[in-house]
Amino acid sequence: MRIDLANWGRLMSIIAAALLVISLFVSAPSTGGLFVPPWDKLAHFVFYGTIAFLLAMGLGRSRLLAVLLLTGSIGIADEAYQAILPGRQADIGDMLMDFAAALVVTQVARFAMACPSQKIT
Repeated sequence: MRIDLANWGRLMSIIAAALLVISLFVSAPSTGGLFVPPWDKLAHFVFYGTIAFLLAMGLGRSRLLAVLLLTGSIGIADEAYQAILPGRQADIGDMLMDFAAALVVTQVARFAMACPSQKIT
């Protein structure tokens, strides 16, 4: 039986993104205040950029719009969840940073995935 490493890598990227999202919602009640402004925005950018990157690697170049919308939707869901948690509050700035990260990563992925890979000889 032959294992297709390209598809295996794509599947692992999607699983890693799913695990990050699960960890986000499981840890949300206890992570408030870990980062003080403006570092909380950087944390959002890095976290959601990582999710977008993993999804882009898993879903491929033809589904980058889906990656952008899915990552942004996760950010909206995160802020909505925080709005109902005691001691937490939703922040539109966090949500904008989540979308910004997804947008930057999908645009970089769009160009990076369009370039043919070069073999080193």
